[in-house]
Amino acid sequence: MDMHKIKNVSFIGMAGCGKSTIGKALSKNLGINFTDTDLLIEEKFKASLEQIKKDNGYKFVRRAEEEVILSLDKDIKIISTGGSAVYSEKSMFHLSSFSKIVYINTPLEEIKNRIGQGQQRGLAAPEGLSIDDIYKEAQEGIPITEENIGMLKWYGMYPHINSEGTEDKKYFMKRIKIIDSKINLEQLEVLAKIGQEYAQGLVDFTNRQNVQFHYIQIKDMPEIFRLLESVGLTSKMASGDGPRPIMTSPVSGMDPEEIIDASYLVKDLDSYFDKNDDRFCNFSRKYKVGISGCGRHTATHEVQDVAFTAFKTDDGEVLFDLTLAGGLSKSKQIAYRAKKYVKAEQVV
Repeated sequence: MDMHKIKNVSFIGMAGCGKSTIGKALSKNLGINFTDTDLLIEEKFKASLEQIKKDNGYKFVRRAEEEVILSLDKDIKIISTGGSAVYSEKSMFHLSSFSKIVYINTPLEEIKNRIGQGQQRGLAAPEGLSIDDIYKEAQEGIPITEENIGMLKWYGMYPHINSEGTEDKKYFMKRIKIIDSKINLEQLEVLAKIGQEYAQGLVDFTNRQNVQFHYIQIKDMPEIFRLLESVGLTSKMASGDGPRPIMTSPVSGMDPEEIIDASYLVKDLDSYFDKNDDRFCNFSRKYKVGISGCGRHTATHEVQDVAFTAFKTDDGEVLFDLTLAGGLSKSKQIAYRAKKYVKAEQVV
């Protein structure tokens, strides 16, 4: 059998749904390699999942699974993931880059017969969340706890609000982060494809220089992640209580009268936030930043939490005027000038 002609497969689904059983059977029957990410975690930490969770908490188990999945390569033909793999955008990106993702949908009663309420399985879920709750979350695509809702927000997703003012359990709004206010043609084509195929033909361009889709369903997220990754786009930190996409002049780099092209500063600061997401992803409220070299204030510094607006001194030096505490939404106020001037190298 030509191993290279066999497509890679990654199984996802709840604990106890049969991922490992099916994976092992396929591996044996086809004579191809197989790995179970739960076993890789246990081997790495020399302990059972139950003990790892008990000692470190469920979030640690989720991070450990993400690290293990990101270390996998395309030579592994069949992969059984842990039940929490779908919570990691990076993991789903990676798996979808070299394998076909298959969701195993097993009836709840069968899962409960196999693992009870999961106390001995080391489930990477908050304490008190039952198998019934987790199953409902997986089937309906809507997080049960406020904590899990918050986790979705970090990846630009919010449940739709229906006509009765309650959260819709089927559809989500998904926001895509656009860096330095620019989209190339390839990215635009992918965004149009997502809108047409997964968002009922609707695409929003927001006043904070982002793109939003509506009527997104959880079942379509692996393919949406793959499409975004293919053109260098992401929804990570596009919303939630952390740094939002940075506002800048939409014509930076093209405006012949701009004071400075601040695009590189926007990219550098976005990269800094991304690399340090563990420090910046869980503030008490969203954090809005603006950086602009435009002489006409098109980055709306007046409503940013922190903004850097370029100007030239009489000596021709370019500095940035620092403004603070602007806001819309629930906290409407015009930003005040800090009466401090910042050099470009001090912005990030």
